[in-house]
Amino acid sequence: MKRILIVLLIGANFCNAQGLFQVGIMGGGSGYAGDLTNNNLSLKTIYGGGGVQVRYIFGDYVAVRGGINLTKVGAKDKESGDSAIIGRNLSFETNILEVYGVGELNLLSPELFSIYPYLFGGLGFFHFNPYAYDNSGKKVYLRPLSTEGEGLPGTGKKMYSLNQICIPFGAGFKWNLNEDFTIGFEIGVRKIFTDYLDDVSTRYTNYNELLKYRGVEAVEMSYRGTGPYPSGRIRGDSKKKDVYYTFGVSVLYSIGNEEAKGKYGMPGKLY
Repeated sequence: MKRILIVLLIGANFCNAQGLFQVGIMGGGSGYAGDLTNNNLSLKTIYGGGGVQVRYIFGDYVAVRGGINLTKVGAKDKESGDSAIIGRNLSFETNILEVYGVGELNLLSPELFSIYPYLFGGLGFFHFNPYAYDNSGKKVYLRPLSTEGEGLPGTGKKMYSLNQICIPFGAGFKWNLNEDFTIGFEIGVRKIFTDYLDDVSTRYTNYNELLKYRGVEAVEMSYRGTGPYPSGRIRGDSKKKDVYYTFGVSVLYSIGNEEAKGKYGMPGKLY
């Protein structure tokens, strides 16, 4: 027991002497690429977002950060510019609540440079719930409708989970204004493990079965194009995995150890 206490005291003293805590906010936006886009970057999919974060700086080059983000993504076939996709006439939006933890690696020393780039990567969890609007403008959540037969008897398709793991990674730069405030800008990509962020992935399910188990609304929201319902035909591309990305500006305030503030928070000697 004494040894454990000694280790904890030494560790606490080390963190107090060497590290620096920062708390802050971020504001920016997010975008999406998937079955409802014909390229990986479309300005028409961008929505606003923001979050809060806590960073602990271990030294000149290494820090860890955790945070919570609330953002939104969405897309519409009619804005794709591809005539084949426009005819499908699908759309979706979803809010995303994300909790994450990442490690940061500075590429230059903040003791020498006021502005310095960094890379980050880690693990996160997010909640989403795709929805669209019907012809009358009513908001309709898509997962309960089993638009591709998920959860229907005989399809062998399970309902997708609205809670998922993601791997955030990206790059940015920080700017130490003084020993108290740091401004940052970053762009991050989220590798995700579901292809249903947009509620589109494989094929149209059987019309009669969908109508029987989920009703008229499910049929109407599953296929919003013209002509007869295309049972069994391709609706999405399961090989083209969904992804979302974020970008924004953060403002962080340094708290605690004055010695650490002077070491890691002061503007560098070079630019």
